[in-house]
Amino acid sequence: MAALLERLVCGELVDRATSDAVVAVLERCQDDAMLRRYLAKGGRVANKTGTLAATRNDAAILFGPSRTIVVAAFMHEVADPLAAVHILGLIGRGAARAAGLEVPPLPFEAAAGA
Repeated sequence: MAALLERLVCGELVDRATSDAVVAVLERCQDDAMLRRYLAKGGRVANKTGTLAATRNDAAILFGPSRTIVVAAFMHEVADPLAAVHILGLIGRGAARAAGLEVPPLPFEAAAGA
C-alpha cells in the first residue's frame, strides 16, 4: 500500500495527471479517526481508511514543508477498537512531525496512556 502511495506522489500511477487526480480524491477523505486523529486541521493529508470487524487500517500521504511522508498502518485481531485508533493516531502524529507539519499537543486521553 505504501509503495502504491509513493507512486502516486511521484506521478507514476499511469501518469502525473492521473496520479494527481487520485491524490485529490484521497484528500477529500473525511475520516479523521485514525492516522489523522491527532493532527492539526488544515494540513495537507491524503488518506484512505479501512475498517472491517476486528481490523483498523489507514494509509496516508502527508505533505509537509520539509518533506512528503507516506505511511500505511494495518491492525488486525483488534480486541479494543478505541485503543487501535489511538495507536494509529500516534503513528500519524509521528509521521506528521517527520513531514514538518504542525502537530497540536496531545489531548489528555492520549497523553495519559503515552
